[in-house]
Amino acid sequence: MLLHPAMIEMNKKYKFFIPMIITIGRQKVVDAPWGMKFRIYFGAGLSLLDMATDLQSILRFFREGNVAFAMTNIWFIGACLFLQVLMVYSQHSKRGKKAVAYEILIAITLLKPAIDARRVAAGNVTEEHAVLDPQTEATFTKCIEIFAESIPSSILQTFALLEDNETKIGALGSIAVSAVSIAYSSTTISMDWDTSPSQRLLAPSFYGYVPDTNRLQVMVLMTFMTTSHVLMKVLACALILRLSSVWFMVYLTSDTSLYFIYKAIRGDFRWWLRLE
Repeated sequence: MLLHPAMIEMNKKYKFFIPMIITIGRQKVVDAPWGMKFRIYFGAGLSLLDMATDLQSILRFFREGNVAFAMTNIWFIGACLFLQVLMVYSQHSKRGKKAVAYEILIAITLLKPAIDARRVAAGNVTEEHAVLDPQTEATFTKCIEIFAESIPSSILQTFALLEDNETKIGALGSIAVSAVSIAYSSTTISMDWDTSPSQRLLAPSFYGYVPDTNRLQVMVLMTFMTTSHVLMKVLACALILRLSSVWFMVYLTSDTSLYFIYKAIRGDFRWWLRLE
């Protein structure tokens, strides 16, 4: 509609046209094996691989006698699951006990990102009595996983690796998998919201940086760039922690404060969540 102004006139004259085109486009995504199926299996594989490497790191910590590191990593995983279960209950509490139990089981088995991707690709249809649509729910789920488990575990494992004189391939692999998982999650969140037809209609001046062609290439490059950025930040945090925990808190507080100050100056500090 931005490229062809005549589409705006078409939308004004025939109200059914744009919803029909959006429905056809979503159905094409559902039918395309490189679209929905790729994201489901790749996302689920990354989540399972991340979980397996974290469990391997916990077992390695126990074997080496680093009980504090092992228990801290377990607490990160527990916090992630607790927040996801809490969100799932808030989302599906009015749908009945069976629906709540089913959704909690999905969260506990760490398959929720894959299920959320399937629901979004299948049309982003909001279930009856649910609070959020599948795309918004998937965004919250991924943010919880990044905030509560992936980033803290990566910093902890990097810190432990720096303290050890011997380089461990397993530890490096776990950190790399976590970084790729964080990057993939943030990339899919960004691309889902940017390529959403409804979001582009609501805020065309903000959404729309992803082009209409070569989106797979854009996704790969965004994931690669974010992985590099995550590894850089994780290493910086681990090095500062080795120097002093006080300096780490100063760095963390300053970095976060600058972000919120920037958002406030832009007038983008509050986010309005549209609910039915």
